[in-house]
Amino acid sequence: MFDIGWSELLLIAAVVIIVVGPKELPHLLRSMGQILNKVRSMSQEFRSHLDDAIKDTEIDKIRDDIQDVKSGKAFTEETGFDVFQDLMPEDTSSQNHHGTADAATEMTPTDINQNQLKQNKG
Repeated sequence: MFDIGWSELLLIAAVVIIVVGPKELPHLLRSMGQILNKVRSMSQEFRSHLDDAIKDTEIDKIRDDIQDVKSGKAFTEETGFDVFQDLMPEDTSSQNHHGTADAATEMTPTDINQNQLKQNKG
């Protein structure tokens, strides 16, 4: 991280011993260790709170997405196609004047497949 080699560490240790003195060195190292432990615990606590907030946000987003899918809202917003209104006929315009469906709607899946095969060959 800091890219400090052994020679640099030895130089830092020598300067600390000279400046602080050998009597106060254990007290200084103990204090530095306590400070590092506090910083670690604070960073771990911050990380856990941040993770909890992210999980809550993701759960809320997933819950909203599920509600949108259930209501058909998500598909409608993305495509502009309302499944429930566009596929369900509101009037009987697909029926002729006798009350029966058009010939195209009376075709079975087999008839449709045969027509597609004819179009592909022809």
